[in-house]
Formats: sequence, structure tokens, C-alpha cells
Amino acid sequence: MPTTVLSSKGRLVLPVRVRTEAGLHPGDRFSVQSLPDGRILLQRLPAEPLMALRGAYRGEESLTAALVAERRRERLHE
Repeated sequence: MPTTVLSSKGRLVLPVRVRTEAGLHPGDRFSVQSLPDGRILLQRLPAEPLMALRGAYRGEESLTAALVAERRRERLHE
């Protein structure tokens, strides 16, 4: 298992094998999370964060159709 050392400036160098297997490139961005059990989770962020959200909130029903139906119900109760 590859290992690394934390520098005095807080930097880590990921071993070449890990970078190659994960397809990492200079400039890639990551989120870092400390887990309760002492592990550290390093997760690559998408190059285009807004594009990664595309379709994330897509549901079964169209939001427009839901809004129109809600407005119709409101008019019936006036």
C-alpha cells in the first residue's frame, strides 16, 4: 500500500500509482472531510461544479406542472 508524509507546511504528495489509477491531473480540486473514526475522506470535485448539478433535482413530475396544479387548487378554494 502506498504511503505519504505530511510536510511541515501541511502538504501531502499522492504517490504516482495512486494518481495514475485515479486519473488525477495537476489542478484537480478536492473536498477534504475528517470522519469520526479518524479516517480522512479526499474526494475529487468536478471540473465544472454547476454542470455536476445538472438534473440533480429532476423528479417524476414537472415543477411547472406542479405549480399550475397548485394554483388551480387555490382558485377552487377561493
